[in-house]
Amino acid sequence: MKKIFFEIDPSKRIPFLLGSGFAENHKISEIFNNRKNYGNDFQVNNLIKSREFFKNLQKNQILYPKIFTKAPSKKTLIKSFKSFGSQKIKILKNKDYNLKKNEYFQEYIDGKNTTVQFICCKKKLKLISICKQVLKKNTFFIDYLITKKITSYQKKKILNLVKKVVKIFNLKGINNIDIISNKGKIYLIEINSRPGLSSNIIYKLNGGPFINEKKSCKGFQATKIIYSKKEIVINKKIIKFFKENCNSNNFSELPNERDIIKVNKPICLLHLMANTEKLLEQKLNIKAKNFLNKLENNLWKKKLVSTT
Repeated sequence: MKKIFFEIDPSKRIPFLLGSGFAENHKISEIFNNRKNYGNDFQVNNLIKSREFFKNLQKNQILYPKIFTKAPSKKTLIKSFKSFGSQKIKILKNKDYNLKKNEYFQEYIDGKNTTVQFICCKKKLKLISICKQVLKKNTFFIDYLITKKITSYQKKKILNLVKKVVKIFNLKGINNIDIISNKGKIYLIEINSRPGLSSNIIYKLNGGPFINEKKSCKGFQATKIIYSKKEIVINKKIIKFFKENCNSNNFSELPNERDIIKVNKPICLLHLMANTEKLLEQKLNIKAKNFLNKLENNLWKKKLVSTT
């Protein structure tokens, strides 16, 4: 990556915006030194992935699930400072579990999962969307995000929380926060200080990564992760299948040739919209099921050909 960037832009004049998986990697920070950054600084990304993050929340009286160095008696999660998204989250089953490097115990709170997308630039702040976060059954993996309607009172509470978080951590560019609502209280789970799963929703509602006056689209927007049911080696035939069946309006993050998709790992993202939340959830499930069935048939045909 370093070689490519310095070949394309040796004078360091091209600005950049890093997405999920790159913004968390401080090892590549030297590539972007002295370049204009439309997102958060690496120092900010590192801070929110450390114990100092929780100290700042406590100092500023922001509610969050308690963290522990020793396993408590109640239901508890094991998490890692170095993971992003829902990676490496698991339920504590053995009270004698020894924490590994960068791991910590966190209180489990049962409530409604919500993710909030916003953009901040030069002391301006715009809430882009508030989405229901639906997890895959019996896991902490995200199944899909879907925009939701909330009351003006709820929106005000969320906006006040976002304003505090932006000020405390000096956030800029595209960000989102994951929260859990329980008995009228809002708990901050984490800050994702870069574009990620909700990027397509942000683009459709806002028109890009900067604050503008574009009006929100009518209806509901959603992004669903399509997970693989089996290990798949991406070959030329599968690439052809993607080109024939996956238009860019509805699919993104498609794998490249020679990629290996493990069982229960993401294949791609599916983006849809509808007039009602119920209809959109139905469309997501039908479209994802059809995609996987067609892909399965494509793989099965390949096996038949290779054995005859």
